[in-house]
Amino acid sequence: MARTTKDDWKAWNEERKRFARRETQGFSGDIKALEQHIRTLREICPKDTAGYPHTKALWVLNQLQQRVDEARKYLASVAG
Repeated sequence: MARTTKDDWKAWNEERKRFARRETQGFSGDIKALEQHIRTLREICPKDTAGYPHTKALWVLNQLQQRVDEARKYLASVAG
């Protein structure tokens, strides 16, 4: 089994830092930006030898997706 190295996580960590530094765009804009951030992270996340995302990457992606889902539920409850 191939080991993931620090270089394998470099693009992942840079994307996380870039997203954390960005300016807010309002609640709806932030949800869209978070969805784009998740898509980007899925593309660049380190993969195992079978081509599946690394376990830690999957955990983070699932946490972020849960935040998006909770934000959408909140918007739906407030909007109508």
